[in-house]
Amino acid sequence: MRIAIAALLLAGCVGTVSGDGTDGGGAHDGRLPPPPPPPPGDALYDLGALPGELEIQWPALPETSREVTVRTAAELTEAASQPGTRIRVEGSFSERAYVRASNIDIEVAEGMRLGSLMIERANGRVRVRGGQWTEIELQVPAQFHPSEEWRPEWLVHDVVIDGVSVDAPDSAFLIRGRRVAILNSYAHAVRYSMWCGETDDFQSEDIIVANVIFESDGPESTLRLVQVLRSVTVDSRLSNGNKHNYRVHGRSDLNFAARNTLVTTGVMLGTLPGDALERVWFNDNVLHHTSPSLLVPDPDIGRFESLDNTIYSDVVGCWLCGTPPSSWRAENNQILPYQPPP
Repeated sequence: MRIAIAALLLAGCVGTVSGDGTDGGGAHDGRLPPPPPPPPGDALYDLGALPGELEIQWPALPETSREVTVRTAAELTEAASQPGTRIRVEGSFSERAYVRASNIDIEVAEGMRLGSLMIERANGRVRVRGGQWTEIELQVPAQFHPSEEWRPEWLVHDVVIDGVSVDAPDSAFLIRGRRVAILNSYAHAVRYSMWCGETDDFQSEDIIVANVIFESDGPESTLRLVQVLRSVTVDSRLSNGNKHNYRVHGRSDLNFAARNTLVTTGVMLGTLPGDALERVWFNDNVLHHTSPSLLVPDPDIGRFESLDNTIYSDVVGCWLCGTPPSSWRAENNQILPYQPPP
């Protein structure tokens, strides 16, 4: 696995609470269609071979015309409210900062300890590199006053989060949007290391997680995808004290996980009321498993491929227990006596 990340543990302010996975809101009349996407961005990481039908789209990078150096949360928010700004952060702070414009490129100087960051709805082409944060969130595509309204064109889009470290007293990454990549990063969270959901009856699209270390204490799962169309999770280490490390729920399709290491807990795919999963791949992963639940797939998944996984466990004796549906493919999955993770 290509992981070379220092597991920095940070102190910080309290993050937001994302809820229990229930998608809020309902359909609304008079919605505008989402704006056309920018041209696909260049690949920022070698994801390896993907299924032919999974045509993942990389985020487009920001285009900037001015540069600003900031040292406080207020200065960062002010700079990130002007479109086309490249921002160098050279100070530490504990307050929340906001991105309120598109084409924002944030680079944090080494050793800076920061509060949380909110990228507000409908903005896009945002990149965040470096920094020791307490939470990074992409705002829900909704307004709640004077009345509740959800719109797909309010989804944040084209976001790259690269080389950051997050130590979260609640959840680390709260993600919902189109074309979002989290790369080469570390997170420790009391709840979710990454929660992707809360998009009403539409979906997040093209979510990429590569070469990360995510550690969650256990009240919630480590990486949870809800209402996601196309995702790739590769070359990463996920650990959890109690809940499943990798979960997919909602109305989701084309979700792929490969070459990951899962520590202590396993995988849940669907099984909740309202879940409707179409195509899921879970291949070539290694699990160091000690919890009661290893793999829980919804039998109504349209197509599930599970190949070449290695499970070290003394708790569960079968990977895909029972007779799988004919549309599923499970081959070369082996369970060996438990070994602790390296």
